[in-house]
Amino acid sequence: MAKEKAANRNLHAGFRIGDAENILFDAVINRHLLRTLPNPKRAVSEWKLVLRPGGKVLIIDGIRVTTQVC
Repeated sequence: MAKEKAANRNLHAGFRIGDAENILFDAVINRHLLRTLPNPKRAVSEWKLVLRPGGKVLIIDGIRVTTQVC
């Protein structure tokens, strides 16, 4: 059903059958999330647990700078 829905929407998606209790990912990607977490070190540790060997964590974050125009 998912393949059919993706095709109807012209989406290029891959589907695999796997074990729902043993999921490993190729990458964990987040943007402007880490700075909002109460325990970012724990989050990164958890992300490492779900990565395949050689998997990557991509973190895009920064400090928001606002300027005021007088």
